[in-house]
Amino acid sequence: MRNTVMLLLLLSGAAFPYVVGYHVEPVKALWSGWTASQFPNNYVEQQVVACWDSLDRVELFAGDKGNGEPFNVQVKDSAMEQIIAASADTAPTQSWAWLSIPVSPYQGHKPVRGRTYKVVVTRSSGPITFGYDPRDPRSV
Repeated sequence: MRNTVMLLLLLSGAAFPYVVGYHVEPVKALWSGWTASQFPNNYVEQQVVACWDSLDRVELFAGDKGNGEPFNVQVKDSAMEQIIAASADTAPTQSWAWLSIPVSPYQGHKPVRGRTYKVVVTRSSGPITFGYDPRDPRSV
């Protein structure tokens, strides 16, 4: 019995990296605010280093849903500003909840592991509510 339990613990510990591909802990909001509702200040952006080779969705903790204006996502190569994935309009269903936004490859581009990408979230109209950690300026 003891050997069986030890074997199960060992196998579950070894399998964990294969189950979780990429996970970012939500940022504790020490400040909060809203973006402008007009270009060029109508976005929230966060840089991530890719440890994945495919991308099918981006999850966003959406604040105030306002009038239900949809969100859009672009994932850009930080060095070249090349869009590698983009989304169609995704409307929030409620305020202060996680919103899963499906993304599709843009013109056949694929992410490359180890490269830095910018995840840029915009809204067709209306501001975006966000949280910011002043200890990490990349936390938006």
